[in-house]
Amino acid sequence: MRRFIWAVSIAFGVLFVGCKTSHIGEKMKISGEQSESEKRVFSDCLKNSPDYTSYSAKTSFVITTSAGNLKSKATVRIIKDKILQISVQPFLGIEMFRVRLTNDSVWILDKMGKRYVAESIAAYKSKLPVDLSLSTIQALFLGRPFLPGKDRLDISDYRNFSWMKEKSDWSFSIKDLSRFSCLFELDELARLRETRALDISGQMQITWSYSKFTNQGEFWFPSEMEVRTSGIGNKNLTLKMENISPEWNKTFNVDFSVSSQYRKVPIRDLLNMFLK
Repeated sequence: MRRFIWAVSIAFGVLFVGCKTSHIGEKMKISGEQSESEKRVFSDCLKNSPDYTSYSAKTSFVITTSAGNLKSKATVRIIKDKILQISVQPFLGIEMFRVRLTNDSVWILDKMGKRYVAESIAAYKSKLPVDLSLSTIQALFLGRPFLPGKDRLDISDYRNFSWMKEKSDWSFSIKDLSRFSCLFELDELARLRETRALDISGQMQITWSYSKFTNQGEFWFPSEMEVRTSGIGNKNLTLKMENISPEWNKTFNVDFSVSSQYRKVPIRDLLNMFLK
């Protein structure tokens, strides 16, 4: 089970300290005169990204590594532009592990090992090829497109993407990124089906897929997500989030107190423990 704890740490920690993302796929580019079609499709896509204040969802994590499969119940909580917190409860709803991301820090709590990580994101900013912000991570968990450095997209942002179409399916990638590329693929209802990023060498890749959409009233939301990483420390990892049951705009507790009996460890030790 401790292996599971560190595996989950990798799945989300690498988004801050290990994500390097280059050119993606070759599809038919759309000419300039079709910008109205791009604008319409982007508008339909944004309809599945309504404004919100908070998000909470119970789910099941299934992690697959070379060592096998591990499964656990989990709760994901988001306060828009402030906090993303994940609680892992492998035994009878008892929390054994927690991770919190804020705009300026990463916290990881291992209750089994009585240790924790607390590090500033600023220490890694210069090492990343992109300004990977909390709002970007939140967008991934909510199945939404994003732009580095912008917390909220509007219809005029369609111009900041290069648009492609293959048969009836649209996709778009972020323009003017010299060190990485990020591609968003839509389904026939303009719902985000996949976000895919590659590093400049093409060896490291992170793919975030969305499926089994459920009607949330005015928009659709995926009840399943799958995160696949490759080329990170010679390890391939797959994380599935199943049976996602979201609640929107609720008030909830996001306490992250740490007992004085816990030992602080650097995040690099955590990464090395899993990737060795």
